[in-house]
Amino acid sequence: MTLRVLLQLLILLLLTGVLGACEKAEQGKQQQRNKKQQLVTTTQVVRGAQQQIERSGNLRVRRIIHVHNLEEGQVKEIPWYEGDAVSQGEMLVRLDDELLLTAQRKAAAQLDEAEKNLLRLERLIKTNAISEDALIAARTEVAVTKADIDELAVRLQRTRIHADFDGLITERLVEPGDFAEKNRHLLTVIDPLSLVIEVTLSQLLLPSVNKGDAVEVQIDALGQQWHPAKIIRIHPTIDPLTGQGTVEVGFDELPSGIKSGQRATLRLAITSDEILLIPYSALQQNRERNWVYLIKDGKSVEQDIVPGEYWPDGIAIIDGIEDGDEVITRGFLGLKNGAKVTIVEAQDDSQQ
Repeated sequence: MTLRVLLQLLILLLLTGVLGACEKAEQGKQQQRNKKQQLVTTTQVVRGAQQQIERSGNLRVRRIIHVHNLEEGQVKEIPWYEGDAVSQGEMLVRLDDELLLTAQRKAAAQLDEAEKNLLRLERLIKTNAISEDALIAARTEVAVTKADIDELAVRLQRTRIHADFDGLITERLVEPGDFAEKNRHLLTVIDPLSLVIEVTLSQLLLPSVNKGDAVEVQIDALGQQWHPAKIIRIHPTIDPLTGQGTVEVGFDELPSGIKSGQRATLRLAITSDEILLIPYSALQQNRERNWVYLIKDGKSVEQDIVPGEYWPDGIAIIDGIEDGDEVITRGFLGLKNGAKVTIVEAQDDSQQ
């Protein structure tokens, strides 16, 4: 190898070392600069959300009748037991009516006598043989006796208690031979077609549901099948403490085996143009407050918020942010209010 070649190799090695040292120095400076920067990832808040949500509740009967007697007496008939189906108009309970029938016959005899006496006095008044007051008294007696008969007829009707609707017996509280004083609870009848599920929804979601909207219901005791149902009623008030409203769901056709008290899960799809969602990772909170970090003029800005409904893809915000705000979702380690930040692509968890 000639001297010239050796010199060229030596110069090349020297240049390589210098360039490597410069590159390392530049990398070190860049690392120092990066350490001074707060690297974050962000997302823009967009109004509007479409989610499928689930809520749980218990089946309950809206139409339930506690059968009481308006007349006292001995129970003569009560042919129904718990679980029996009854039809509208069927007799549920029969009370003893002998005393009322006797009183009715007595009143009928009194009426007959009073009417005959009135006819006699009406003939006598024409000859001025009696006073006008005597005639008036006779007419009053007839009217009062007729009223007594009408009252007894009503009371007799009350000794037979009939079903107001097709239903099921759920309670039998007396037996034949028992004496039922007035206003005693005898039976309980429910309308199975009035079974509903009550669930609560956030005030943010209520404007997005309407009476008649289709939903699906899964009843724990009946397996994994989802049954068609619909929203039948939206209550007009909101709980001021929780911000929740109540929705009732009913069935056009009752699933076989359904019973009051069973646990059920409601599933419905909701689309709302009014909801602002933020990712779960953006929410900061402690015992005193909830907040997010916004990006404004290249700096982080703490913003207090009021969180609402928790959705599968994020948290609905009731107050504190607006459509188009840019919130920080990662990079909170060491982040302070007013810190200069650099927005980067999403990094792995080790860089938060």
